Amino acid sequence: MGMKKTLAICIPSYNESENIANIAKQIDDALFYLDNKYDSVIFNSDNNSPDKTNEIFLNTKTHHPKESVVLDKRGKGYNIREFFCFCVKNNIDYAITLDADLRSFNYTWLLKIMTSLEKGNDFICPYYERRKEEGNTTNHFVVPILYTLYGKFIRQPIGGDYAFNLKYIKSILTSDLDDDIMGYGIDIYMLIYALTHDFKIDIVNLGQKIHGVSYHKMANIFMGVAKGLKKSVSKYPPLNVRYEKIDYEPYIIPNESWQYIDEVYNKLNFDPRNLNYDKIYHEWLDILNRYLLDDDFTDEKMSELVDLFMKRVVSFWQYVNDNNIEDWETLIVQSCIDLRRLYETTSNKGV
Repeated sequence: MGMKKTLAICIPSYNESENIANIAKQIDDALFYLDNKYDSVIFNSDNNSPDKTNEIFLNTKTHHPKESVVLDKRGKGYNIREFFCFCVKNNIDYAITLDADLRSFNYTWLLKIMTSLEKGNDFICPYYERRKEEGNTTNHFVVPILYTLYGKFIRQPIGGDYAFNLKYIKSILTSDLDDDIMGYGIDIYMLIYALTHDFKIDIVNLGQKIHGVSYHKMANIFMGVAKGLKKSVSKYPPLNVRYEKIDYEPYIIPNESWQYIDEVYNKLNFDPRNLNYDKIYHEWLDILNRYLLDDDFTDEKMSELVDLFMKRVVSFWQYVNDNNIEDWETLIVQSCIDLRRLYETTSNKGV
């Protein structure tokens, strides 16, 4: 009988004291299903959390070994880079990253991911069942931008839960990263790197994702992703783009009352119920197009982008509710098509 392959699962963290023990135990339980094939380790890469996240992680009892590192620098990118260095140093065959606040992770995720990796895929991207109020930076920004620039329709490009083989890890560690990428921009950077370096990408359906609420950070997350995406595209611009047919059947989740909607609305400086959906949609496409065409997208322009993003998000929620649209993801697909047309028209004119 041959030697087992090795697997490491990383939990990037900052101030996750309330969640870290739970996800560590969930991972530990799931790994029992793989013990006959892999020697596994659970890894916490922490940004020196003042709430003692790493200490709690180390004190959480697990059957599988744990490793950890505490970094002085803040940013998920630094967490992941340190994890990748650990994988190379220890010759880890396969690696997975999981959000620290995950509540829906279970062994089926692990089985699906490992099946894909064993088929020879280099980079695994997740696909989740989500409500229209979730994944807003993904829905309205990253998905149409990726399709317009690279011709790929990837429904959850910045899902947070990824998998890699050692070939990919060794390659991406040779790339030069800066602060705009090492924060919220790391997820999209890793995907664009895979897209532009001929790695085999697979999308694995993980079902429903339940995790902590982050609506209070929505603007900051969007800003970080927007800066990281801009920098990633400048490093690895699209070449010989071929647009794939968008052959996508979304989950249908019936609209129902959403417990956080008033909380989000109350924090806005405008009344979303008075927003004109069509007007904002076309303004949103226009500013996305300018974002794509403008190499010098200043902080002032970025601030304008963030403001319009918030209006786009809440007007979208309201429009879907008002019109009782259950298949709302068709609107996301249409935004990809509309942005591509606008971009092709204006870029060909040299605007």
